[in-house]
Amino acid sequence: MKKKILLLDFAQETNSGDDIMQRAIIELCKKNFEGEFSIASYFGVNEFSYARKEFTGYKEDYSLDTSGGLYPTVFLKPLGGVLGRLQAGKNIIRVVYALWFLVIIALLRMKLPMPITELFLSNAQKQALKKYRSSDVIIWNGRNFRGKGQFAEALKIFELCANPILCMLLGKPVVCVGSSVWTLNSSISRYLIRWVVRNSKLFLAREKSSFNYIKEKVFVTEGCESLQYMPDLSFYSLNEVITRKGFKCSSESKGVVALTLVGRREFPSDEVHQRYLKAISDLINHITLLNYKIRVVPQVTYSLEPYEKELQSIISQSADSNIEVIEDSLGTEGLLVEYISADVLVASRMHSAIFASSVGTPIAAVSYDSGAKWTILDDLGIDSTMIIPADDVSSSALIENFDKAVSLGKLDESRNRTGYLAAEIDRVFEELTKRSWMV
Repeated sequence: MKKKILLLDFAQETNSGDDIMQRAIIELCKKNFEGEFSIASYFGVNEFSYARKEFTGYKEDYSLDTSGGLYPTVFLKPLGGVLGRLQAGKNIIRVVYALWFLVIIALLRMKLPMPITELFLSNAQKQALKKYRSSDVIIWNGRNFRGKGQFAEALKIFELCANPILCMLLGKPVVCVGSSVWTLNSSISRYLIRWVVRNSKLFLAREKSSFNYIKEKVFVTEGCESLQYMPDLSFYSLNEVITRKGFKCSSESKGVVALTLVGRREFPSDEVHQRYLKAISDLINHITLLNYKIRVVPQVTYSLEPYEKELQSIISQSADSNIEVIEDSLGTEGLLVEYISADVLVASRMHSAIFASSVGTPIAAVSYDSGAKWTILDDLGIDSTMIIPADDVSSSALIENFDKAVSLGKLDESRNRTGYLAAEIDRVFEELTKRSWMV
C-alpha cells in the first residue's frame, strides 16, 4: 500500500532560497519513496487565499496542490477594526493564537475524543487537521530557528514548531529536514527545540554549527539519537541543474559584477541600514572605476521582502555607473546563468552566495542576519572573512573583500564540492527508505 506523505510547512517559492530547498525535498521524496504526496504551507488556512499564488510552481512542475497549515498566521491578511489601528495589533493576535494552541495541545495530550478538540477549530482548520491525520509520514521543511529577546523569541520558535508538534501529538512519524538553529536566548525556546528534536524520527540540521549547538547547548550531556547533520538541501538541486545543463565556468573575465540586495526590514536598526547602503554605494563607485558592468539579480521576489527603495538610493548615488536591473523572476537555472556569467558576486542574500559559489564564482558578502545559516558556505570552502556582518560593514572593508574576490578568480574547489554535498544528501534520503516507519 502506498503511503501518504505530507510535506509540511513549505514557504513561498518567490524566495529562491526556500524554493530550491523545497524542490529538493519534493524531488528526493519522489525519487526514494513510493507514495501519494501533498503539501501543507507554513501560511495558515486563515490567510492562505492571499498566499496561494506563492505556490503555483509546485502545481505546474510536480502536480502537487498546496493547502494552508492549521496554525494561524498573520503575514498577509489585512487587519481591520481596533487591532488594525494598533501598532502592536499583529503581536496581540499572535499571543492569542499561541494561547489557543496551548489549549489544543492540552486536549491532544489528554487523548480526549477528537470531536472535542475539533470544537475549537474552524471548518478550514478541521480540513487541515484531517490532512495531517490521514498522512502516514510527515517530512517537515525545517526553518531558521531564531529570534530576538526572550518572550518574542520564544513566541517565534513556538510558531515555527506548532504544526509539527501537532503532528507528533497525533502519533505521526516526523522527519525534519534542513533546519538551522541559532543561539537561543530563552529557556522556553531551548525547551521547544529539545522537545521537537527528541520527538522527531530524524532531525537533520543543515549546518555543522547548528548540529553542534543543539548537541552541546540544547541537549548538553543528554544526547539525542534523532539529531544528525545533512548538507543544505539546495546543493542537491543545484548539482542536478549544473550537471543537466553542463555548466562550466571560464577563467576569462566577463567584465560583470552581480549584485543581490536586501531591504530595510532585514536590518536591526536605521543606523545599520544606512551603513549598509553607504558601503554598497561606495563599492559600486569603486567598481565603476574598474570599468565593470553591474547586474542587480532578483534572488528574492517575495513582495514582503522588497529592496526597491535601497536600489533607487544606490542608483541615485552612482550616476556614472553602468547598472542593469533584471526585472524578471529567474528560476534556479536562470540565476545560475547570471552568476556563472559574472566575475564576482556581491551578495546580501545567503543563497545567492551559495548559488554563485556552486558554479565557482567568488563572492564578497554582507550578512544582514549573521547567524548559523551563513556557515553553510563553510561546506564549500569559502573563507569566512569574505562575509562581513552588517553590524561591522564599512566601505573600506567591503571594497577590500571585493578586490580580494577579483584576485581569487574562479573557484574550482567550491564548484567541485557541490557534487559531493549533493551525493551526501541523496545518501541520507536513501537511508530513510530503510526505516521501519517508511517500509
